[in-house]
Amino acid sequence: LKKKKKKNSNREQPLPTTKRRGIKCPRIVKETSRLNQLLNNTSRIIVGVRHPVHWFESLYNYRIWQKHEKKRHMMKPSLQYLHNNRTDWLGLSTGAARFDLYLKQLDKVPLSTDELQHMKQVDKVDGVMQSTAHHEQYPIKVFLYSMEQIKDSNTQRRLRFQQTLQQFLNLDTPLHDLASKEKVNVNNFVHSENIDICEEQYKEIRNTLVWQGKHASEWIRNKFMKSEDVVVSDVGFMNEILGRWGVDPCDEKK
Repeated sequence: LKKKKKKNSNREQPLPTTKRRGIKCPRIVKETSRLNQLLNNTSRIIVGVRHPVHWFESLYNYRIWQKHEKKRHMMKPSLQYLHNNRTDWLGLSTGAARFDLYLKQLDKVPLSTDELQHMKQVDKVDGVMQSTAHHEQYPIKVFLYSMEQIKDSNTQRRLRFQQTLQQFLNLDTPLHDLASKEKVNVNNFVHSENIDICEEQYKEIRNTLVWQGKHASEWIRNKFMKSEDVVVSDVGFMNEILGRWGVDPCDEKK
């Protein structure tokens, strides 16, 4: 008797209404080998982004917390060292804030010849890209959100965001109000090595992050978000948020 061959269809399958299993791994969109290991045609990817200036400050101070409270990553580099695409501190550098480069690896929109050439160049940069090898093509849906949507003071819009995420994951039970949930991996740790990114001494770093943010947000808004495989709650609000990436948030405080 001949064994029947299993059909290997890449068509997107509906998520079964059973338990959902998730993994939090920010590096997953950097290293495509991890995508190959985890993805199948029922997987979903949720990607959260934030203003590059806030991202840099938050991750830097988190590394300081790990250094003193967890006794990890003891060798703290200088900020000048991190203001360089060719070096990083456990994924932290100004170059690592080019979120558009990582999203391009998800193959949701066609890339121009110039974009592909740029991807090959940054593939050699430590801390920016680990691999530009494309993973096997799957019609994986991506839910893109920004931190501002989770703590949105507009209750109606925030609840709409949560409903969109619930539908994206095909959950029967509504999500709890995310704004009221206790935050994880957030601390009030204060140390002399912490930075306030809005201080004048960090102006050059902010300028780099804002310049990169402007170009990243333009690509995300004009290309990535228009893919049929990318789901965004309230496109207008998301465009407004991303548009601020080209503006120094510290100037708004003055």
